[in-house]
Amino acid sequence: MELTEKLKKILSADKWYHATTKKDFESIRKVGVIADFNRGKELDFGYGFYLTTNEKLAEGYLRRLYGWLDSINEELVIMEYTFQPLEWFLSGSYNVTTFENFDDKFAEFVFMNRLECKTNEQRHNYDVIYGVMSDSVPTQLLLKYRAGEIDKEEVLAGLKKGNSMKQISIHNQALCDSIILSRAYVFNPKTQERKELEI
Repeated sequence: MELTEKLKKILSADKWYHATTKKDFESIRKVGVIADFNRGKELDFGYGFYLTTNEKLAEGYLRRLYGWLDSINEELVIMEYTFQPLEWFLSGSYNVTTFENFDDKFAEFVFMNRLECKTNEQRHNYDVIYGVMSDSVPTQLLLKYRAGEIDKEEVLAGLKKGNSMKQISIHNQALCDSIILSRAYVFNPKTQERKELEI
């Protein structure tokens, strides 16, 4: 696929961050990254392993997703992985795509992945996807849609509300097996404290 120079630079990054719970960190450390671990969950690009190049945004994602530590009763973890996805996008060996804009194509793709997640079937056959992340609360939008409170066009409009968060999702087990965990730490959203973990 044709990549802009800007996107090539982003995909040349060799540090990527995954935000999770301590429980899931222990599972990943024990058995490795499982590409379809979150099968059946409502996610932008379908079930897969999601990461970002921005460590601060990964920490912010934990704050948004799980709220304050007191409310979830579980430690939160940032995992740092070493790999360069640019080679995957340039090799021609993998089915890859990008969603660089908050446009109709992005919104429709996210809508279908999230709407059909309970079937346990992947809505696409991409090995890797890089793209933007909606600034809305997609789960709430889909709940309202399923309840008949809003229509599809309102969901799509909500999904196109942008922010600066970008994500890569890996849907190929061989690629998940190739990425290297280089660091992990417990992150406290309330105090901003970080406690390094053994990996």
